[in-house]
Amino acid sequence: MISYLFIPLWIESVWAESGTDAGYRSIIGVKAIKVESPVGTVPRLPYRVLVDYSDGQREYRQVRWNNSSSAVERNMADSAVNPVGKTYRIRGYIVGDNTTPNGYPIMAEVEVVNGGYQTPSSIPKARPLPLDKVKILGDNRLTSNRDLAIDEIISWDVSQ
Repeated sequence: MISYLFIPLWIESVWAESGTDAGYRSIIGVKAIKVESPVGTVPRLPYRVLVDYSDGQREYRQVRWNNSSSAVERNMADSAVNPVGKTYRIRGYIVGDNTTPNGYPIMAEVEVVNGGYQTPSSIPKARPLPLDKVKILGDNRLTSNRDLAIDEIISWDVSQ
């Protein structure tokens, strides 16, 4: 039997306690979101944004963007629709806030630029440590966990 715990994602305000003054807090703002997107590509938008609350606190919250359908993404990546130099906006909302039916509304400004996304180098930054040179000696948490793991693995029925 599988049981699920449902937690509502439509909270209007978050209960906050600060010292002796306790009460509700609500989102009062989000830092402007500006993204550069190479021509012919879909913009890479953040999945979390820094949110300011009415009680002076800040935290990162999850975002849902309105450009998630493949037709909309294909249109954004079309260089005839969005040439270099064009700026457009994408709407989204902060998940878990009921300022609107979808959440707290936000917007990202996307500027189309020449070039491509930077990709990490394939050249390793560090050399691997040869495991045959590693020794864990003594009676400690590492050796105890190692021995427990080995005992567990040995007990497995591999004929299944």
